[in-house]
Amino acid sequence: MLYMTPSLEEHRDALRELESLRRRLGTEVSRPTPWAGRLRREACVAAVRSYQPDRAASAWIEFCIEAHLTLAHERLETLHRAAHQWAQIEALVGGRGWPDRLAIALEQSLFDGADRAAYCSEPSVSPATASADFRRIRDAGLVERRGRGRFTRYVATGNLRAQISETDD
Repeated sequence: MLYMTPSLEEHRDALRELESLRRRLGTEVSRPTPWAGRLRREACVAAVRSYQPDRAASAWIEFCIEAHLTLAHERLETLHRAAHQWAQIEALVGGRGWPDRLAIALEQSLFDGADRAAYCSEPSVSPATASADFRRIRDAGLVERRGRGRFTRYVATGNLRAQISETDD
């Protein structure tokens, strides 16, 4: 088997292709290192060790492209799950005849908990509206209040999580 070392111009072409791929996938996926551990460790180590400046970089480029595509697929899946969850929240709010803005408060409560200041930063939500909205969803058993004063957060209850996951199919 005859192995030919790519020319400098072929290396430059490969790097231009990689840069083009990075631009298409976005800057947040430009380096695989933060999440490369999720790939098989042996493949990562082999790809890193197989790179030698005087030889073809194809193994490393293939690894990087695979890593970028893996992350892109994971991000797409996350977006699909988020869209599905948002649709469930909107259906819950709509089914109760509540104003659409309550979907925002419910979604915020599912993560780090919702607070009045963040909720008031949404368009058409005054402090009085925020208080009334949180009272409404708390009385419905969808969130529980934690903390006091400006440290008050509204966190999703098991009831809200169950209602959202019921329609998960």
